Amino acid sequence: MRREATARADLLLVCSTGGHLLQLVALRESWEPFERAWVTFDKSDARSLLRGERVYYAHGPTNRSIKNLLRNL
Repeated sequence: MRREATARADLLLVCSTGGHLLQLVALRESWEPFERAWVTFDKSDARSLLRGERVYYAHGPTNRSIKNLLRNL
């Protein structure tokens, strides 16, 4: 789900998909009270786990592509 870039978020949750995403989702009690936005890669697990959340999809890979690293900045 994409929202306007001007929407306010109190918390920015940034992670790769897979295990790191699962770990942050497991910490739901900690972040659920806050207005939040997520940054992760556009993968099926992210789409299903973050359904209904404000998500911005990062460009990857960044460890082999300076272009994608700069796009994500």
